[in-house]
Amino acid sequence: MKYVVNSAAFLTWSKEMAYWLGFLFADGCVFMRRRKTGTTEHLLQVKLRTGDTGHLHRCKDWLGYTGPVKHPTEASASLCIYNKDLVKSLVQLGMSYRKTYAGVTIPLMPARCILPFAQGAYDGNGSLSRDDDGLKISLSGPAGLPQWFRVQVATHVELARGGSLFKRGPMYDVAWHGDRQVPHIASWVMHDTGVARLPRVMHKYDATMEVCHS
Repeated sequence: MKYVVNSAAFLTWSKEMAYWLGFLFADGCVFMRRRKTGTTEHLLQVKLRTGDTGHLHRCKDWLGYTGPVKHPTEASASLCIYNKDLVKSLVQLGMSYRKTYAGVTIPLMPARCILPFAQGAYDGNGSLSRDDDGLKISLSGPAGLPQWFRVQVATHVELARGGSLFKRGPMYDVAWHGDRQVPHIASWVMHDTGVARLPRVMHKYDATMEVCHS
């Protein structure tokens, strides 16, 4: 059965487009593979934990995809879309095949799309936590993405200082520590832009900030 998808979804900038692009840069993959028949298949794949299945359905609906969200294991949910034009548009925007090792190139985007893109990346691979040393907020991703996120935090969050960047295998992490700057960074990335966010991330933010204010 052939499924339908809006292959032009990433051709026009909007806040929703920027959000899902950032999300896929952090947590999606694109592949180009040779079939035994000699033809080439182009695949976009996103895998999340089972508890985040609803967010995959939001992505699927935004893309106008008529295929299913699958559960390859009890603990995971997966969205796989075979479409040459869709995948090529993502590659032209800076996603790369084997991005874990090749990294990504962040595209130039309208100013109104910077925060939604950062929010998508954060929902895909960001973290907010508290330990004995205080609050920590971080983002992991392929080369290019954490570095871009670090620049945006420095640009848009007045109290943010530095941001520790370090390599973890082929990937990079950027992190900020401290009860003074982290709430301001978290508040920036959680600002309401009108785009539907990953519920687990929203709940984590609310719970962490509630403990800070208690």
